[in-house]
Amino acid sequence: MNESPSSQQNVPWSNGPLRVTPDGHGLMHKNGAPFFWLGDTAWELFRRLTREEVNTYLANRAGKGFNVIQACAIMGYSVGLDTPNAEGNLPLVDRDPTRPDVRAGNDFWDFVDFAIDTAAANGLYVALLPVWGTYITGWGDAPDRQKSFDPENIRVYGTWIAERYRDRPNIIWVNGGDCKEGFEEWCALGAALRSADSAHLIAYHPAGCRTSSTQYHEQDWLDINMCQSGHSLGRTSDENHHFIDTDYALEPVKPCLDAEPCYEGLPKGIQLKPALGYWRDPDVRRRAYWAVFAGACGHTYGNNSVHLFYGPDDEFNQDAEIDWPEAMDAPGAFQMVHLKNLMLSRPLLGRVPDQSIIDGEPGAGYEHLRATRGDGFAMVYTATGRSFGVQMGKIAGDQVTAQWYSPRTGENTPIGECKNSGVKTFDPPGEEAYGNDWVLVLDSPQAG
Repeated sequence: MNESPSSQQNVPWSNGPLRVTPDGHGLMHKNGAPFFWLGDTAWELFRRLTREEVNTYLANRAGKGFNVIQACAIMGYSVGLDTPNAEGNLPLVDRDPTRPDVRAGNDFWDFVDFAIDTAAANGLYVALLPVWGTYITGWGDAPDRQKSFDPENIRVYGTWIAERYRDRPNIIWVNGGDCKEGFEEWCALGAALRSADSAHLIAYHPAGCRTSSTQYHEQDWLDINMCQSGHSLGRTSDENHHFIDTDYALEPVKPCLDAEPCYEGLPKGIQLKPALGYWRDPDVRRRAYWAVFAGACGHTYGNNSVHLFYGPDDEFNQDAEIDWPEAMDAPGAFQMVHLKNLMLSRPLLGRVPDQSIIDGEPGAGYEHLRATRGDGFAMVYTATGRSFGVQMGKIAGDQVTAQWYSPRTGENTPIGECKNSGVKTFDPPGEEAYGNDWVLVLDSPQAG
């Protein structure tokens, strides 16, 4: 590690390694401190950036309140195994997964070490994908993008990478990589990671409009289910609370989250058509609050330019509008921390989704309401600011204190005390409209 022990006293892992909560739905540290996953998507971190740019990016994300960075060691989304990183180095010798290209001093993996250690110095976990799905299925015609990993060599590679990084305190393993094929390969990788590293949690990143639970929920190595609600239009993608509803109800119980919802600044639709418009900050907020209120243990944000680390001269750009240094400060990137702050402002452990708080039907499409409650509090999210009825009495006390919380600014607007019985209608500030989202927060005075 680059930093001294004294500089590590206030980082999250000073509370001990991450564990699954006793109820199976959340994350916590060994000493009992709750952990709310707030991730940023940086798939190309190890390939695209210089060391100076790594410092810039990670400091920016730490400053905005993110605590997890999702990045892939051997990426294969826009390029193949013969494309070097910014320092001119390749991850493997002759594309052989059993031969990581490790040379003394300054090689590809030395750069990965540097990035992980720099994340640690910024108090950030790295949700590390060992390899992208490209090399399990084979994408494209180029030789360096063909199937390179099989159940035997991926086990060797998985053991090697787990042994290299198992002593880093800021690692969360993420098996998979946008891929629905390769069950044997991914299970071999998961088993290798678990065998070589029993200290760190393991999740699985699935293909778009899917959840890891469909194929891998029963696997012993899987600690956290991930869905990729993705970037398409329509209910199967945009209404991501359905994925969380499914995973939350499964047994054995495991934490779940949306690890890849729509990216801010990405064209809408499966074919990424700019004519359909772009996903904007109201969209990333909506999916974040829907997922978390449905029971997710956290959420991952993404920006189209940032996950690619796109520059204006790049041929592969997914119709990115701006380059990544400017995109780091997109509106949604500032707003995600308000969700983390809200959830950590009340007891996180024991929180449950509870749609019975809503009087009548919760609504469909953008008008859909989501409710959650915990020890002494209840919350209801509206994406459009429409009025709604609440079944009072779901938390203790004859009276409750009510307020509106803004997902856009993190500011509170007091409503006052309300009788905690019967049905009460609440009307959010402003006119009902796309992007006028609010959280109704009800607190029992008895809970302090």
